[in-house]
Amino acid sequence: MQLSIIIPVYNVEKYIGRCISSVLEQNYHNYEVILVDDGSRDSSGKICESFHLRNPTLIHVIHKENGGLSSARNAGLDVAVGHYVMFLDSDDWIEYGCLEKISFFFEKNYDLIMGRAWSIDDQGNKKSKLPYEVPPGEYDGKRYIKECLCNEADLSFCCPFYLYRREYIEKNRLRFYNGIIHEDELWMPIALLKASNIYVSDIYFYYHFIRRTSIMHSSNYEYSASSTLKVCRILEGEFCKYNRKDIKWLYNRLAMLFLRAIPQIKEPSSYIKEFKRNFPLKNAVTVRQRIKSLFFYISPILYCKIISYVRGYRK
Repeated sequence: MQLSIIIPVYNVEKYIGRCISSVLEQNYHNYEVILVDDGSRDSSGKICESFHLRNPTLIHVIHKENGGLSSARNAGLDVAVGHYVMFLDSDDWIEYGCLEKISFFFEKNYDLIMGRAWSIDDQGNKKSKLPYEVPPGEYDGKRYIKECLCNEADLSFCCPFYLYRREYIEKNRLRFYNGIIHEDELWMPIALLKASNIYVSDIYFYYHFIRRTSIMHSSNYEYSASSTLKVCRILEGEFCKYNRKDIKWLYNRLAMLFLRAIPQIKEPSSYIKEFKRNFPLKNAVTVRQRIKSLFFYISPILYCKIISYVRGYRK
């Protein structure tokens, strides 16, 4: 079994059929699909079972209590047997013929294989998810991070845009952190730092569907921001294991994430006290982040009020 495709499923009865069909219609069939029904309350679980009954050797279904996206992905990882692992969100889909193209790289045993992605909305408007292209080729983790982040190519930090060698995942004991959103912001830096060889391909294979009702587009700013700040705290501890000069762009990203999240908190004082007002300033590298960090350092509350007003976090 060359590839395990893990699809977390939660209340997506409108989309899950399209997602699974995009896999079954591929001209490459050396894969397994692991559908993880994360306590769906609509007909998603039944739809998963119907696909399993029609394709019992290719499709496996796990039913579990609701635990969130991280929990569902971890449940899939625990039973995956493929040489490579791919994560596919249940409202997204993949390009016809892409698996055959990507499978060419499997024999090279790269820790990670990156593909290109489109974002597409319900009106059919499509655009590339990577505004700054990283040239195709082989990289180690630190070099790839530098290539991405020195141009602020943030969207390459999206978990489903990569395929992962399963032995590499297990060797490094990689699992998703439960109880937060923005789990990719935590998973990707750690996964990339541990990767000794990455191949960046120019294959467009993934369609990321934009829907207003998704978690990432909800108006619950407080929950979203508190998760981001938790990610910042965990990553700060992880980054201490590496030479700071080698990963300065990741520290700059910490400053960016913090400055993006803190204005979304209604009462930011406790977080400011926990992180210290110099947290973004000591981590910022680019001129843009240093200017914003200096503003925050001089007057954290004023910074939060102005950014919150400009971005419409508070009515």
